[in-house]
Amino acid sequence: MIIHSKSGGQIHYATTGLADHSIVINDTKAPVHTVNGTYFLVSPGIFKRFCTSVLNEKNQWQTVQKRFQKLGAHVRTQGQNIHKVSVEGQNKTGTLMGYLIKDPGFVSQKIPPDNWVLTLVTTKGEKGVSDE
Repeated sequence: MIIHSKSGGQIHYATTGLADHSIVINDTKAPVHTVNGTYFLVSPGIFKRFCTSVLNEKNQWQTVQKRFQKLGAHVRTQGQNIHKVSVEGQNKTGTLMGYLIKDPGFVSQKIPPDNWVLTLVTTKGEKGVSDE
């Protein structure tokens, strides 16, 4: 899913990682979750992991994140690229920030069930569905 052009090639890092289970999904420390029927990429974690494991350059994550944004594969709501989800688990509550993917089929045809401890928070502070 994270596409990065380097030497003319494209790397489908998250798509491949989710398919071969090298990227964990919907787990406590996972960089990818499902919420509201689509994928939620935790930022900056997924970009840092990509840079470390693929580029061997851990400090390039911001550049990779900007390139990802330019693809337009994520949901923008009220001019915002980054979305917030609340985490309400048995032992911990908090928030995560990240990107919602517009078309989850772009990542995988088989979308796992939503992570039951995550709830999308709208930009108005209400919990619910994004307006895009």
